[in-house]
Amino acid sequence: MAVWGARCVRAGAGALSPGPEDERADTDRLRVGRGDMSQAGSDQTLPLRYVDYGGSRLAYTDEGSGTVTVVAVHGLPGRSRDFRVLAPLVAAELRLIRVDLPGYGASPRPRFAGMTIAERAEGVQTVIEHLDLAPVVLLSHSAGAHVVAHLSHRRPDLVRSCVLLAPPGPHLIYPQWCFRGWSLLLRLPAGRRVWTPLVRAVEDAAGFQRHLTDDERVHPILDDAVLDLSEHAADLAGMSHPTLVAWAGDDPMHPTEWFEGVERVVPAGPRLHYTRGGHAIQKTHACELAAAIAQFARASR
Repeated sequence: MAVWGARCVRAGAGALSPGPEDERADTDRLRVGRGDMSQAGSDQTLPLRYVDYGGSRLAYTDEGSGTVTVVAVHGLPGRSRDFRVLAPLVAAELRLIRVDLPGYGASPRPRFAGMTIAERAEGVQTVIEHLDLAPVVLLSHSAGAHVVAHLSHRRPDLVRSCVLLAPPGPHLIYPQWCFRGWSLLLRLPAGRRVWTPLVRAVEDAAGFQRHLTDDERVHPILDDAVLDLSEHAADLAGMSHPTLVAWAGDDPMHPTEWFEGVERVVPAGPRLHYTRGGHAIQKTHACELAAAIAQFARASR
């Protein structure tokens, strides 16, 4: 195995995972807002870069080097911080761009409203074109798969291959009418004051990251309210690039049947199944995934 950016140790039945020193290094050293550093809670001090998007700015980080570039897209809710364990391992072999979607991390959202798949994908497309990166390996966690599938289907010229970690199919955890109802309440300032504490309590109980801001907790509700599930199904079926899919059987967010459904419709590629690892496999299986991503990224054309 190549020498990775973080020390990996053997765990369990031969599995690789970050060593204890790497876990302790996961500290909040970076600042949000007016400074030139990436968002709080990232894994290392990286310059925060911006590209103009939708009358505002979209934040991203750029690390590593090489002839192959990986562009990472987080889920909902999430930030580029979600890849903090995996990132140094991937960046030791490849160039890695991590994007904060509008309304998450260091990227402001121009207005308090839901964003469609196409609108989120346009932000990632803007970064790829601004940096002249195409074709890239698109890496997603969870709902980031909406963006990856969309770009693979509708902008195949930008894409080299795809990596879907814990990807959702054309499903939502709750019925969409729930999100639409909550969205109507939350779009009113008075409604936000009343309902945001409840959203925070529910998400904390469900195990969402406690560092998320209130807006980062509310934006996924707005986004899911305008999510076109038939569009995502068509994008998955229309993907045109080799695709690595990885998931864990004990994922508390998405059932195994969803993952298996995704695997059946997306193009061929490695299939990595873990018995345990939860939803955030980019953390719990970082070393195995980094090795697999590097090998897959170089082999795919």
